[in-house]
Amino acid sequence: GFGEAGITTGDKKIREYGDRSGYMGNSYPVDDGPKMCYNGPNNWKLGWYRNSHVTVNPFRKRWKGNIFGISDYVKSGSRKVLVEIKGGSRKDYYVSFNAATGINSDTQFGENRVLVTIQHKGIDPKTKRSRVDTTVVATLRAQQHRTISNFKSEGRNVYIKVDTITNFARVHIWASPCVNNKKWSDKTFKKGCADVKSNNKSKLEKNCNLISRQNLPVWKFCLKVCKKCE
Repeated sequence: GFGEAGITTGDKKIREYGDRSGYMGNSYPVDDGPKMCYNGPNNWKLGWYRNSHVTVNPFRKRWKGNIFGISDYVKSGSRKVLVEIKGGSRKDYYVSFNAATGINSDTQFGENRVLVTIQHKGIDPKTKRSRVDTTVVATLRAQQHRTISNFKSEGRNVYIKVDTITNFARVHIWASPCVNNKKWSDKTFKKGCADVKSNNKSKLEKNCNLISRQNLPVWKFCLKVCKKCE
């Protein structure tokens, strides 16, 4: 099912139902309008545009592509309209272009911007039921970006940037590099992986492979040279 569609900005009294980019936000005093659709997570659930869905894992690969508004969907699936970024056990992220055209011409929030919307997961502490609520966390114009810090609680950031907006949005999604300054017990690497010199390559690879065999998240310790990044 669907739940309330919220936002994180504006008057606190209306935030819980403040996502008026589509239905499930605040109610409207008309019977046959406004002319608009659902937000990203709810459209994904409905499955009406499933052949135009894209699931992205920015830890594995950068993604850059065009996202079209719902009213520009085509049955062939050649125009992508929804991007999903799996975020772990508590939330997933959905990226959509809220074009105010056609069947979505009366959208009331984030018109002609790229929306980043969270689908909350897990159990609602109030209702004791599975969460179905959503929250818009970013409304992006061209050249703006959203940073998701410590994505999936794994120490790396994910970036969602809008390059251009015309009759579609050109969007770029990627993660911070597969390295951090996690310290090694070995004195050779006391300054962290980011400072390892090229002549340490063989030793670094050896240690990375050892960590991999222990089923630890290798990216926390090793450079891309280890070839074990998720």
